[in-house]
Amino acid sequence: MDNHKPWLRAEIAQWLREGLINDEQANRLYERYPDTAVSRVERPRARSIFASLGAIMLGLGVILLIAYNWEAMHRYSKLGMIFGGFVLSHLAAAALRSQPRLSQALHLLGTMIFGAAVWLIAQIYHVDRHYPDAFMFWAFAALLMAWLLPSVGQALLAVVLITCWTLAEAGDFERLHLQGSVLLLVGVLPLAHILRSQALLRMVLLALPLCFLPSAWRVDEDAALFYGLLLGAIYLSAERLAPRLPWTQTVTPLYQSGMALWWATLLLLSFSKLAEVVALPSALAAQPLAQAFTATMVLLLFAAAGVTLFDQRLRPRSLQQWLEYLLLWLPLLAILYSRISSPIPGVLEAVANLALLAYALLFIYRGSEEIRPGSLAAGSILLAVLTLLRFNDLFHSLLARASVFLLLGVLLLLAGLRYSRQQERRKLEKPHAR
Repeated sequence: MDNHKPWLRAEIAQWLREGLINDEQANRLYERYPDTAVSRVERPRARSIFASLGAIMLGLGVILLIAYNWEAMHRYSKLGMIFGGFVLSHLAAAALRSQPRLSQALHLLGTMIFGAAVWLIAQIYHVDRHYPDAFMFWAFAALLMAWLLPSVGQALLAVVLITCWTLAEAGDFERLHLQGSVLLLVGVLPLAHILRSQALLRMVLLALPLCFLPSAWRVDEDAALFYGLLLGAIYLSAERLAPRLPWTQTVTPLYQSGMALWWATLLLLSFSKLAEVVALPSALAAQPLAQAFTATMVLLLFAAAGVTLFDQRLRPRSLQQWLEYLLLWLPLLAILYSRISSPIPGVLEAVANLALLAYALLFIYRGSEEIRPGSLAAGSILLAVLTLLRFNDLFHSLLARASVFLLLGVLLLLAGLRYSRQQERRKLEKPHAR
């Protein structure tokens, strides 16, 4: 079978492109028929990551070193050191372009020095301006370099700076700041697609809720949880469409990020006090940019749902897939129903708790049945967290609490035993499969 591994790997890649399998199934096939070529491909990427991290640490060291001797330096010495470091780093990167990883690291160092220059020049000339603008200029410089080179490291730095810019605007100035979220979608997400970088895609998917939700919460606290559910549902709906997209490797990042955001929001909604105040956006509705952003999110969600249901290749097939799809829409419909008609106390809280319980049991079953340790661990952790959160809410007597923990322990023990048995069965089947 070893002679056929290159052929098999090429076939798996073709199946991915055609949407016959998803990323998770492909990874399981790769693990079943390992190949040493994968490790050789991953090593340059690891070296690039360490080179970029080294450049960032070096840049921070230079910034701190300058800051330590700042008061003793003359104004022109300060400017000369700032601009000299900026120019020299980029000239060295251009001279070493035959060594791409080192060149990219030096360009990244130059962008770090540019950020230091923004802050230090403002201090030299006592520029008293809106301080988040410094993050904005630095972020635009990193994003420009990311497109010109192109560079994943520069783009990752731009994502961090855009997030800092948005959080500063929303936190210290209590304003709705959607520019950062729009910049992530328009300026960074297409670059992740062009470079086929899962790391950059994951960063964008993580940064979007960090940018958008605190900003929305500052303006309309009751609608922030609704936006959290909406954004998580968009991630999970987009994951359903990923097999039809040119870049099928988006499946895993979209699913993991969407499920993490979805579960976190449901956990908050499982508390009665938060479930009672969650609402559709009201204060945000008065702002045109917020209206356009919300309308776009809702249209994307319903468009993805329509395509999923009408496309036979994307439609859920198994009972597990239909259950997961139902759990995606049930909380959203419960919020919509409770706000349109007369609200029924405790309905949204009950829906959130039941959805989380169903997710936990589904992931535990899937992980133990299909030998997926990630699913088994996620389901077990979610079930344990849900039990601890409801410890005081639902179970008042010591007997009830003891019974719940005994039941939880037995369930997790049985899931672990089933996982071990399935793993042993798979090992016995492997020689026959080869």
